[in-house]
Formats: sequence, C-alpha cells, structure tokens
Amino acid sequence: AKINKIYESEGKPNTLVHVSYAFARELKPYLTSAIYHDADTKLKQLQKFKDQGGILIASGMAEGVDLPGDLCRLIIIPLLLFPNKGDQAVYKRMALPGGQKWYNLTTIMTTLQQCGRGVRGATDSCNTYVFDYYFAGLIGSTREYLTKGFISSIDWINKRKEV
Repeated sequence: AKINKIYESEGKPNTLVHVSYAFARELKPYLTSAIYHDADTKLKQLQKFKDQGGILIASGMAEGVDLPGDLCRLIIIPLLLFPNKGDQAVYKRMALPGGQKWYNLTTIMTTLQQCGRGVRGATDSCNTYVFDYYFAGLIGSTREYLTKGFISSIDWINKRKEV
C-alpha cells in the first residue's frame, strides 16, 4: 500500500522498486500492474519497462542498468539489501578485524548503486524513498565515506508530513 501511495503521490512516474527476488514474490499480489522478472527474463522485462514505463520490480538491478531522464524518476527501496550472513564468504569476512565496517560499507555501496539507476548525469534527477529503519544507522556508520552532496540530499521522512 505504501509503494502504491508514493507512486500515486509522485504522479505515477517510471519507478524502480529494488527488492530481492524472494520479496518480489511477496509483492506480486499487491502490485499487480508492476513488471516482474526472474533471472532468465530480466533483460526482456527491463526493455519492456523502458518501452512502456510504469513500475519495475528491480530484483538484482542495483548495477548495470542505465535509466537516464524520464526512464526513471522514482526509486523505492523497501528493505536494504544486506550481504547474506548465511553465506560462508560473508560469515568469514565478518569474523575478520573490521568485518562490521566492511559489512556496512558493502550495504551502503549497494544502496548507492540502487539510487544511481535513475540519476545518470549532472542534470538528471530522481526521487528515492528508503523505508528500512536501519538506513539512518547505516548512514551514521558510513558517513565519513559518503559525499556531502549525498548526505545533504536526504530528506528524512520524520521532518515532513508522513506519506
């Protein structure tokens, strides 16, 4: 409901919703008009989105997707995509000195990549909504690595009327 409400309030722009494939399956009954894909249909569905617009449920599209100008004007990130702690490589890396910092930086890098799908040049713009309450803490723990421009562009929802 929140995704639909923001989509409507923003004027129904071309929208990416960054979620995992598992979360995409959960969204399907609620965002029935959105464009969905699996690993095999990703490129075909991305082209459909470029041609038709609407909402693309963009699983696995944090990188390698170029949507300049009106091809993408709204990005929604319901949940941050943290590295999977069940993965042995992630588990081992986190056990090393600085493991938590690596984990946080990897997560913010993915988030920045997601935000960048709709901002492809100096004159391009795209509104981005992050719902995950861990976002504030992630910004706090990685602030020294983020640009002042990125930090200043954040409009914290609690500072304005709830959408």
